[in-house]
Amino acid sequence: MGALLSKVRELAETFGLKKTIAALFALLLAKNTIFYKVLYKLKNLPPGPVPLPVIGNFPYLSPPNTPPGIHIDFWNLTKAYGPVYSLWFGANYGVVLNSREAYFEALKTKQDDFANRPQLRSYQATIAREPR
Repeated sequence: MGALLSKVRELAETFGLKKTIAALFALLLAKNTIFYKVLYKLKNLPPGPVPLPVIGNFPYLSPPNTPPGIHIDFWNLTKAYGPVYSLWFGANYGVVLNSREAYFEALKTKQDDFANRPQLRSYQATIAREPR
């Protein structure tokens, strides 16, 4: 690790701090892109946009309550990746089903594959709440 830091310091002195940080970010982004492309193929995951480190695919989605709206973002992603695609929300992985046929296949035909999904806190707080 010490050798790596000394090499970064040497680059910063030679090319300047801003250029060194930009180059390191570009290398990190390239590594991340290659890693996720390989991960999708090895794990047989649905296609999806390449996530950024730490924040995942949040840059592809509109902030809450701002035009054009998240539903338009999901529609644009559907046009690009098909009715079933994957998104990373930070470190959490999710699959988006965006057609009636995909819903039917996931919830009826392959129900055993989806039966052991973890319950999200938002689901537990809103839907799975016991009646009072």
